[in-house]
Amino acid sequence: MFERFSAEGRAVLLLAQEEAVRFGHNYVGTEHLLLGLAAQGDNGAAQVLGELGLDLPRLKEAVLRMLGPGITAGGSLLAVEDDLALRSLGIDIGLVRAKVEEVFGRGALDPAPPRRRPRRWLRRRCRHTGAGGGHRPFAPRAKKSLELALRESLALGHSWIGPEHLMLGILRVPDCLAATMLRRQGLRIDDLKAAVLARLAGGEEAGP
Repeated sequence: MFERFSAEGRAVLLLAQEEAVRFGHNYVGTEHLLLGLAAQGDNGAAQVLGELGLDLPRLKEAVLRMLGPGITAGGSLLAVEDDLALRSLGIDIGLVRAKVEEVFGRGALDPAPPRRRPRRWLRRRCRHTGAGGGHRPFAPRAKKSLELALRESLALGHSWIGPEHLMLGILRVPDCLAATMLRRQGLRIDDLKAAVLARLAGGEEAGP
C-alpha cells in the first residue's frame, strides 16, 4: 500500500513518526498523523485545519490536553488509544499506573524490551526507516485510518494516496483520538469531510 502514497503523503507519515518521537511515544497514533498533516503544511488538509484555526502549535497543545500528564509515561498503546473509553468508566490510567508502580516498582507496566536481533537486520531496518532506532509502529486505529485512506483514494478514482485521503481516513475512525480531539475543538466531522473533499474536487491535491 505504501508505494501508492504521493510524495506529500509519504512526508506526512515521516513527520508523524517524528512527532511520536518528540512526544516520547513508542507508537504512531491518529493524533500523530494529524500532527504530521499540519506539519507538512503544503497540502489541502492542513489548509482546511489552518482556516479553522488549528495550526500545528494549537494541535500539539490539544494533544497534550487530551493525553494528560503521566498517561503515556510507559508508552502503552492501551494507555493512549483507550484512555478516553476507560475514563468514561471512571478508570484513570495515570492513577492505576502510579498505584502499580508504588507496589511493584517504577516501570512495572512498561513494555518488554525488544529481542536482540542480528546486526544485519538492524542495518537493514535503519536503511528502511532512515531514523536508526526512531521507527515507531502504527497503533491499531492509525492502521485502520491508513486502510480507509486507501479506500477513499480508490472510491475517488485516484491512483495515489495523499494528505487529503489520509485526513478522510482519520475522520472515518470516529472513536480515534484525532477525531475525538477535533470534535472537542468544536468541529463537526461531516463538515471537515466536506471541506477536504472540496479541496480534492478543486484540484488542490497533486498526484505522485
